[in-house]
Amino acid sequence: MPGLALPPAGAALPPPQILAGGTRSLAHGPAMTADQFAAAWVLGEAAAQRAAEDGMAVLLLGEMGIGNTTPAACLTMLLTGADGNVATGRGAGADDDVLARKRAIVTAAAGRAAKLLTDDPQAAIAEVAGFEIFAMAGCFAEAARRGLTLLLDGYVATAGALVAERLCPGTASMMIAAHRSAETGHGAALAALGLAPLLEWEMRLGEGSGALVALPLLDSAAALIGKVALLSEVTG
Repeated sequence: MPGLALPPAGAALPPPQILAGGTRSLAHGPAMTADQFAAAWVLGEAAAQRAAEDGMAVLLLGEMGIGNTTPAACLTMLLTGADGNVATGRGAGADDDVLARKRAIVTAAAGRAAKLLTDDPQAAIAEVAGFEIFAMAGCFAEAARRGLTLLLDGYVATAGALVAERLCPGTASMMIAAHRSAETGHGAALAALGLAPLLEWEMRLGEGSGALVALPLLDSAAALIGKVALLSEVTG
């Protein structure tokens, strides 16, 4: 797969489009084409652009799906160097036999992608990612560029954060980790981003729900910094 240039930051973005019914199986080859990679990224950028234009200050992204802890594990192996047994967890509840097969697929796919990483990181990532992960990565990168705070959800969203940081270094400086999930690879992904989770409740949540649980903590911190009087003001 040839390398491709990401859209210029702040460039006019095309209207959203349907990419495909789903990616190809990462177990048997590249999950998507270079054009699909770029289109998914642009969809994410467009969402960040709309959020910024609407005056949002904090961005939370979630995802829906069954099976997307598999590409998240591949990306964690690829971009952090984590061992396959660490990166790959039970997802929606895999038994021991399914977990063993999942780990074998993740290890093989991440190893295949690793051969491309140095010369063509975009192609390497596209080898094993999902459309929703790329869209989140594009959204994270554009939102960080625009100065929005990024409150990360679970393992899949954090895989998107790894992609954003790899392709647009510095994006992680705008991230806060809402929680660390029960997926064993989530901790490795957060560590690679230099993030400590606000909550460690071993939640198995998606759809942005874990980030929403942590959001009141940000509200409280902002209130303490901006609205609570100093002792000198109270006693003076």
